[in-house]
Amino acid sequence: MFKKSLLIIFVLFVVVLVSGCNKQQENQITEEQPIQQEEKKAEETLEEQNEATNQEKPETTKEENLVYYKIPELGIKFKIEKELASELIYYIEVAPDDSRFVYLNFSSRELSKLGEYCRAKHSPMGTLIKVEGSLSDYPDNIFIQNRKDRIKEFGDFFVYFEGPQSACSWPENLETLNRYMPLMRKSIGTPEKIKLIEKIES
Repeated sequence: MFKKSLLIIFVLFVVVLVSGCNKQQENQITEEQPIQQEEKKAEETLEEQNEATNQEKPETTKEENLVYYKIPELGIKFKIEKELASELIYYIEVAPDDSRFVYLNFSSRELSKLGEYCRAKHSPMGTLIKVEGSLSDYPDNIFIQNRKDRIKEFGDFFVYFEGPQSACSWPENLETLNRYMPLMRKSIGTPEKIKLIEKIES
């Protein structure tokens, strides 16, 4: 009888011990859950910050890919893509019937190798025209007056950009033209992007 009582006490002791251990494990799990949730939240916040940072990078990269292309003969400069800056070439000529008009005809090194009419002299990538005086000096010049929205004035002269005027647009040259012309229109084709060389860059 005594041994049976001892056995019952021992079994009860084991049951209580096991229950206590289970309760302690449950408490530990309950305490760890807030910590795990905080860690997960911190990881998600970090991922969001990294994503935001990555979204900002293209703007910085885009600006780094731009360089000033200078035209010392006209005293102006404009920002263009580095890819275009390394390719762009120009040919300057003064209008034979009016020296107030100076033409800056553009081509690329690649295009100029494709034929005579793809050389800069024939402006396969457009022309920047520099005109002496101000816009008000040419009230009767319909050609100029019709281009008011494309003109950039600099006091004693103004400039504007005209698209390609040559016979270089053959089918076999379109791939090259289509690669460079959008870059031209985004830079020199936008009047406010043309600046004086001596102007301090902001």
